[in-house]
Amino acid sequence: MRGLSVLLLLVLGCGGGDTGTVSVTAFGQVEARMGISSEQTADGFSVRFDHVVLELQDFVATTMRGEDAQLAADPVLIELVPSSAVAFSFEGVTARRWDEVGYTSAPPPADVGLANDVDAEIVQRMIDEGWSQFISGTLISEDGMEYPFEFGFPVVARYRTCRSGRDGTFGFVTPINGTAEVEITWHLTHLFFDSFAEDSALRVEPFAAVFDGDPITVDDLRAQPLADIRDLDGDPLLDDLGNPVLFIPPPGGAETLREHMLSARFGHFDGLEGFCMGEVTLLD
Repeated sequence: MRGLSVLLLLVLGCGGGDTGTVSVTAFGQVEARMGISSEQTADGFSVRFDHVVLELQDFVATTMRGEDAQLAADPVLIELVPSSAVAFSFEGVTARRWDEVGYTSAPPPADVGLANDVDAEIVQRMIDEGWSQFISGTLISEDGMEYPFEFGFPVVARYRTCRSGRDGTFGFVTPINGTAEVEITWHLTHLFFDSFAEDSALRVEPFAAVFDGDPITVDDLRAQPLADIRDLDGDPLLDDLGNPVLFIPPPGGAETLREHMLSARFGHFDGLEGFCMGEVTLLD
């Protein structure tokens, strides 16, 4: 009987019951807190962010063999200004490596949850307009002129096969009786990249150039065709060498600055060195 008791304890102890917690934080890096400095941009503009509200859902984790962690990640809105916030917390997750990790950002449903103190008016606007992301702030020229903006993103962005920026491995490990701290890192400089290739520059003036007295919206950016980008004076935008500035569109193509910006992929994983396979779908 003693031998049977020992055997029973061993079976119970090895039956796959070891679990841990997974905590998923969303973080806008230093830009969410301090903005984008004039030293970071090619045209001397700086950017101040007032709000960066992000919808997240469908955080998934599976193994290479297809085993699913079955995480219940209901839609949630997170305000990233000025700091990070926990988007999801999952308890009772099997302790092991989860190789295939991903998440989605989509327009929020009416019953969306709130991860932190998100402005109620912004929440309702995002629900009504079908925006998965809302970013507002001010563009500031070298001579101090200010151009307010309010960008709502009618897109669905899916990020899959995420690789950690901490150690270069895919996914994460849930420790036994511990907590896996993972981060969805939102890189706000992607708003202003002039290219989807390496060595792209941040150019803010084309956005400011459509200012008409009201906050600049995503739809205002239709006035900037990528084939004929204009500066604040309405002249062709030139680089420091006097050559026309070219915005290189994403692989799916874009005709205007609006489509170019909406196609941006903001999501990283566990820091800016962590990457995911991204797919962005414009909804209008």
